[in-house]
Amino acid sequence: MGLWYQKDSVFELTAFSDADHVGCIDTHNSTSGEIQFLGDKLISWMSKKHDCTTMSLAEAEYVTLSISCAQVMWMRIQLQDYSFNYNKIPLYCDSQSAITISCNPVQHFRTKHIHTRYHFIKVSVSCQTNWYEMFDSSRTGERANKSLGEGIKARLDERRKDWIKELPHVLWAHCTMIKSINGDMPFSLTYGTKAVIPAEIGMPTIRTEEVDIVQNDEALEINLDLLEERREQAAIREAKSKEKMEKYYSSKVHNTSFKPGDLMYRRKEANYAKESGKLGPKREGPYEVMEALGNGAYKLRDCNGNLLL
Repeated sequence: MGLWYQKDSVFELTAFSDADHVGCIDTHNSTSGEIQFLGDKLISWMSKKHDCTTMSLAEAEYVTLSISCAQVMWMRIQLQDYSFNYNKIPLYCDSQSAITISCNPVQHFRTKHIHTRYHFIKVSVSCQTNWYEMFDSSRTGERANKSLGEGIKARLDERRKDWIKELPHVLWAHCTMIKSINGDMPFSLTYGTKAVIPAEIGMPTIRTEEVDIVQNDEALEINLDLLEERREQAAIREAKSKEKMEKYYSSKVHNTSFKPGDLMYRRKEANYAKESGKLGPKREGPYEVMEALGNGAYKLRDCNGNLLL
């Protein structure tokens, strides 16, 4: 048993980390999770309950990031024996606050209660060592969750109680739908081939009955050999598409100001209305502008005459 790498495959070391906050109901300690990739192969993973109690999710993510950094540091030293030298190893974390704490060499009073051994990550990511580089991974998950949420909302009625039954259908549609940003589907970029329609699995069709197993296996092997090149092409198309969209929307951005008496809508995260969940409407209102407070802030009034800031 071992890991197989192609001759021209990417051989980079990458780490991901995540944590919950007060996940253990007995000790109120958080639980961390870390995984490390060498190229596109998963080579190390760990989930461990913290031996200290953190006071916020940012501190839990910071402790987890330090544990992941320690594991990557050990792997970096081991790979040096095989003449692989790594600098600026990417560490992905979904907490911008934890990344900010790690990259700030100044010790603040808000973090002084964290155990001393977890602060070594500040030295590891400093400009002097230049060993590791922090990245925020939360936006990618947020985009995927947004797409899944929109798909679930489109299949539900006003009751919104049967979303679990619709989740497998939405996940399948998300994985097998061609994305306009890169011109390919996630399923193909993962397995190197197109997906079979679920109805064809139990029902005989020409596509499934006339297939040559030997030729099909050979074609699948060729697709796997070309998979890395296909992913690179998709990444190039995605970068071009993002650049095009950025230029388009940047040309249309302009400052907007409101005057007393104007009506406006606010995002549900910004107001104090009743929480309707992720499947509810994104914006609520309308609200009437009562007074401009400056710097984009306004005093608002709802339809019932209640004042809001």
